[in-house]
Amino acid sequence: MTATSESTVLDSIAKSVREKLEARKALLPFRELLQKRSTARKPLPFYQTFLRAKPCIISEIKFKSPAIGLLKEPNLDDAIHLAREYLAGGASALSILTEEDHFHGSLSYLKAVREACPTAVILMKDFILEDYQILEGLLAGADGVLLIVALLGKEKTEALMKFAAQLGLGALVEVHNEAELKIALELRAPLIGINNRNLKTLEVSLQTSYQLMPLAQQLDLANATYISESGIKSSADIKGLLKIGFSGFLIGSHLMTKPQPGNEIKKLKLFSKTEIKVCGLTRFEDAALALKLGAWSLGFIFYSGSKRAVTASQVSEILENLKRSLPENQIRAVGVFVNPTLDEIRNVMANVPLQGIQLHGNESVAFCQEVKALYPNLMIIKAARLADYTPQQYHDPSINFILVDHQTDEEWGGTGQTVDWQKASQLKVPSHQKLILAGGLDSNNAQDAIFTVQPYALDLSSGLETSPGVKSAEKLNSFFALFNQ
Repeated sequence: MTATSESTVLDSIAKSVREKLEARKALLPFRELLQKRSTARKPLPFYQTFLRAKPCIISEIKFKSPAIGLLKEPNLDDAIHLAREYLAGGASALSILTEEDHFHGSLSYLKAVREACPTAVILMKDFILEDYQILEGLLAGADGVLLIVALLGKEKTEALMKFAAQLGLGALVEVHNEAELKIALELRAPLIGINNRNLKTLEVSLQTSYQLMPLAQQLDLANATYISESGIKSSADIKGLLKIGFSGFLIGSHLMTKPQPGNEIKKLKLFSKTEIKVCGLTRFEDAALALKLGAWSLGFIFYSGSKRAVTASQVSEILENLKRSLPENQIRAVGVFVNPTLDEIRNVMANVPLQGIQLHGNESVAFCQEVKALYPNLMIIKAARLADYTPQQYHDPSINFILVDHQTDEEWGGTGQTVDWQKASQLKVPSHQKLILAGGLDSNNAQDAIFTVQPYALDLSSGLETSPGVKSAEKLNSFFALFNQ
């Protein structure tokens, strides 16, 4: 595109917004509109919404996108239905487009959703140019407004932030490049949105968020909260952006095209928070592929009674080879033991750089404490029998994770059978510990397991194998493709 054509999209939107704004002001001058302020509801706390558990999803209601075209026929009832579905799925806030020509939005949708969903936190998303629009947003039921630095510049953004604050509204200050980010930081904006869509060309790239976030963290003196906007389509997208410091994600077109958007929000939130441990590894190629696909940790079994048992020298060789091709901080190796002695653990640790120890037998809390005392920086995973588990049983700071697996009197795990997910979902794990779910997990049941139990991590082994200890590249790829949707 030429420089002239690049500027037409944003300019065209601003031009039509300005024309409609002037028409409304002619019918109802600002002074008269301001007199209605006394009738406005008190906005809900806006900024606090994004300080809660991550990821915060801002789900957008928009019927058209300039980049895609018509997403859905504009309809008041559909706007309300979408809002309810979004909230039921776990949306932290709603973003409602009110720009008419390019997005088929309307203040009437915002008003209707506010009436139907009185406790919802709502962002009025428009191309705001003046105080008048912010006041309209307040009267329609918004709790926050979008301010686009590319459209406003520094002085106007600052003035509109202040006016919004006077009305009790929050502001999501949107930036697209380094210069705009510096403006938002200079203004000490509490909530900064990094938009991955170039508003001049409409092209989308998540690299915008990845490139700007390090600068934001370097220059931010006010400890702002960051939202990544546009182009977010998968739990893998969210997980990657969470790791570099984003708290929230504004998602529009992706949700508008889903038949069950509430279910999609739930999946995005849960999958992006769930880690994957691939256990029972015996081969370098399997470990390397698991890490490449996004595994959180690798499990190596040092229990001679297991079909997947390995030796310290085997694991040491695998890890050395991994270090040649991957950054060391991406490798999290867990040694799995069943009723070991401290000397057995010492012997392995002397030869293998483990980051975690999983105790999968009848080990006592006192034994866990001894292991932690020897290796204070290691994460300790304690396997528990689901039928017998109580929060008091392993309520000790030495234990970082509780793992539930299908165990029998003859086998400590690796049976390929699932545990009772409903019962697992009711476990009351102490707040300093996290739950790992194991037992018969694969591509066919992982989503149901996550939805039901909502664990910190899944532990997979037999469901990814062609034979004990030999992982299938096809099954690994298939599982992570599903998991990263």
